[in-house]
Amino acid sequence: MTKRSWIITGAVFVALIFVAILGFSGESDNSSNVKTICVNVSCDTDDSDQRVFRTISAHEFDKKIDSNESILIDMRTSDEHEQWRIAESDIIDFYDTDNLRNSLEKLDTTKTYLIYCNSGNRSEATLEMMKEIGFDKVYDLNGGIQAWAASGKNVIQ
Repeated sequence: MTKRSWIITGAVFVALIFVAILGFSGESDNSSNVKTICVNVSCDTDDSDQRVFRTISAHEFDKKIDSNESILIDMRTSDEHEQWRIAESDIIDFYDTDNLRNSLEKLDTTKTYLIYCNSGNRSEATLEMMKEIGFDKVYDLNGGIQAWAASGKNVIQ
């Protein structure tokens, strides 16, 4: 091998070790899956005086429910809602495209909302729509009700 080949091989080896260290840091709380979007302000952990649109873990979602300061909305169909749901959740059918935006626009944008769906896709799209409409605080359940149930949280069946 030439000197240049050794240098390239060494650089690739160092890069792989670096990626391995970053990728396997031992964290298991799914924090890398949590998204935070703060509008017109810097982000921090105090959500009191800013518009906040966050995708949060089942544990954080449960804490928000327990605070009794939020409105819980299931973005699934009524059939899905009847099969299983988080207690006390209202329903707005994401697939009711004729009424979805209108239903959201009827809500009080100054209140705090907790939204979820089956796996997180519909509620993530709804989070973006609520941001466009002008809501102040919306929290999306990362992984939807599937992640909620998998984490051992209660569901109504």
